[in-house]
Amino acid sequence: MSTDIEPRLLPREPGNRRGRATAEKLGLAALEVAEAKGVSATTIDEICRVANVSRRTFFHHFPSLDAALLGTAVPVVNPDAVARYVAEPVPILAGALELVEIPDELSPASPIGARRQALVRSTPHLQAAARERLMPAAAAVLEAVTAKVSQRPDLDADESRLIAQTVVTMAAALIQASYGAETFDPGAALRRLAPVWSSLLE
Repeated sequence: MSTDIEPRLLPREPGNRRGRATAEKLGLAALEVAEAKGVSATTIDEICRVANVSRRTFFHHFPSLDAALLGTAVPVVNPDAVARYVAEPVPILAGALELVEIPDELSPASPIGARRQALVRSTPHLQAAARERLMPAAAAVLEAVTAKVSQRPDLDADESRLIAQTVVTMAAALIQASYGAETFDPGAALRRLAPVWSSLLE
């Protein structure tokens, strides 16, 4: 699994609180313009006008229009959560769902996150860009799940890797299913499968 992300899809790292505030203002302006005019009619000039900043300021914070439309937040995997997941007796799939931290700006449970998710869902090229932004987190989860599955003495390295890839694919699908729900809870999506789980395996 490649973890390389095109630089044009990532926000630039803000140097201080003022820089973070400006980047967030630009991201919100991009969202507002796209909601009002549609993604295809959104321009950097219009975003700058709404945010009351120069093009130079825009490019100081975002390398592209797509990066601004996706906002400043990028999902991350907490190393402490990974260490607990690998060391403690937690369910492999349910535990994997807890490893990725979704910032409020991306979480459909928050007002801004719900708006951004609606925009991404309605725009195929933004969906692809958002998936690409998730790649480093997905790679970190795959590494953690592989380490967890590899602890089983009845599996060899190849089997462990294949099972881990399947678990991560399932976790990604459960996370995606949670985006349309009233509250963002991938664990709830997994629990809904409990009544039919044995039927899935037979």
